[in-house]
Amino acid sequence: MRPSARRHPARESSTERATACPRLAKKILMQTPINQFDIRNFGAVADGRTINTEAIQKAIDTCAAAGGGQVTIPGGTFVSGALFLKDNIELHLSAGAVLRGSREVSHYPRFQFETHGYRVGHWLASLVTAVGVKNIAITGTGVIDGQGDVWWKIIDETGKDPGRPMLVTLIDCERVLVRDILATHSPAWTFRLFVCRNIVMDGVTVKNPWKQYRNNDAIDLVSCRDARITNCHIDTGDDGITLKTVPDYHMVCIGRPDHTKPYIPCENIAVENCIVQHAHGGVVIGSETVGGVRNVAVTNCVFAGTRSGVYVKGSQYGGAVENLQVSNVIMNRVELALNLEVNSAYGIVPRGPGDRLATIRNCQFQNITMERVCQAVRVVGCGQSPIRDIGFRGLRMEGDAGIHLQDAEQVRMDDVSLDCRTVPLITTNVNDLYIRGFSARPFTPELPVLQCERVRGAVIRDCTVAPGTGVFLGLVGMDNDIDATDIRCGTAQLRGSVAAPAAWNVCSHAFSGSRWIRDAGRNNSWLPASTEVVRFIRKRWTPEQVDGIFSISRVEANSRPGAEVETAGELRRIYIVEAWNVAERLVVFEDGTLLRAVTDPLFHAHYENRREDGEYPRILADEQRLAAGSGNREKP
Repeated sequence: MRPSARRHPARESSTERATACPRLAKKILMQTPINQFDIRNFGAVADGRTINTEAIQKAIDTCAAAGGGQVTIPGGTFVSGALFLKDNIELHLSAGAVLRGSREVSHYPRFQFETHGYRVGHWLASLVTAVGVKNIAITGTGVIDGQGDVWWKIIDETGKDPGRPMLVTLIDCERVLVRDILATHSPAWTFRLFVCRNIVMDGVTVKNPWKQYRNNDAIDLVSCRDARITNCHIDTGDDGITLKTVPDYHMVCIGRPDHTKPYIPCENIAVENCIVQHAHGGVVIGSETVGGVRNVAVTNCVFAGTRSGVYVKGSQYGGAVENLQVSNVIMNRVELALNLEVNSAYGIVPRGPGDRLATIRNCQFQNITMERVCQAVRVVGCGQSPIRDIGFRGLRMEGDAGIHLQDAEQVRMDDVSLDCRTVPLITTNVNDLYIRGFSARPFTPELPVLQCERVRGAVIRDCTVAPGTGVFLGLVGMDNDIDATDIRCGTAQLRGSVAAPAAWNVCSHAFSGSRWIRDAGRNNSWLPASTEVVRFIRKRWTPEQVDGIFSISRVEANSRPGAEVETAGELRRIYIVEAWNVAERLVVFEDGTLLRAVTDPLFHAHYENRREDGEYPRILADEQRLAAGSGNREKP
């Protein structure tokens, strides 16, 4: 088969190529030979039914044997099983082309690989797979469709995961370009890049249905370095852009990580000009961080309708997250905009040999706008590993809760404005705190602007207290060292004492109102409901029933059983509220309107039996012990 010669894209307009990543993109494409291979010439049929795996793979192998080039998928729908790219291959999907994944799991065989001290033999091949190759590209305006609904249906009907392929998996690859394609309906993760180097993902669109349990992460970089993700539009049901590491990446270890394996960091990552919608998280670091995540920049992005905006969650097995820069970001309808926590598991105590506390340091946030959010900022370290060197500058927020700092050191806050419905800034066990130009209006005069408990070495300057404020500084206990000058208080009191339980109850009650969650030490970190929803719950249920709330789940309308809405095109958020001591399950719109109340006596009896059998007190005592850092979870 004689290849046809053509003018390669790298020899076209250099100005056009410079927009994404000038040097890297040009380097990748200029090293690609100019041979072109049309898959139809190898027997591929665009009828949407024929399995074309053998024909497309033959085109790839022939292209590789010729020294590399472009394998072209023309307009039409081509069904295929797992494909394996080789060195110097550009897989190009032309306009109108659809590469559709087969519905047969047998078409995605398990394969083995060994790299950087890791040997894996249980992964399913993806629709597009590459292992240990260099200079590869996936380009074009076509579509890669994973047909994930066949696997999702099994999960919906049985509650069991049958084992699902991912859409694209690249392992130990160097010089990678993914540009302009639409990836959709991935059975599991969409793009998984494992220990890859020199990566450009530019203009990629990911569109997956919104169901979190489907694990439809859009882009996952595991121990990768030198990556640039630009101009991407992501709408998916799980995390948008995620950074993880080995050895604790869950697909290379069973249970605990093997600390004798190499620690491979995820480093030098730039995320620019991206939009993430309806995802569990916009940009997420962790929770697998033992290898270390460092040198990450997120700029000029929009996160809309995500559960979290930027989420840094340290591993319960250790690792360091450092040198994170987030700037010029807009978040709208996000539950928890900026969330940093040392350990993402229930306990904070290392469990075995080699385990240690994670560390988070040098994270800077600048020019962040947050509208209609449940909480602006949550920074929670632990006593043995406080989060260090955190900066906030130019933050603007409107929503329910403001900023919560706990177990942190060297915190700088400059030009921050909050419009929220609880205590705007809560600080607990914070050392070396500097605040300048902070402005906020509490929801009621009874709430202070700043609540401080065990805050030492704090300097507060140049703040203006809003009219109607009762107390600017609410001090909990006597262990506070705060120098506050140049505070324009007006009629407000500069300092005043606040009782710790009352202050905590005000803040937690605004979110879930559940004493069970508060007493368990969970801190309501997931912030499950809007103010309007909580107001409705309080009106419908008694205080004792509200104290029994144990679950508030957020879903999109029509996205799961129990959240059906008759109006076509209805996309409002829905909250499903459950309590230990109430037989009904509430389904409430985010504006506080009741959609339906489902009476479920069997459900109620089940949890009543658990409580009567002593399980509830045991769980409560267990969580209290973990929150105090006194040891590991007891087995029931």
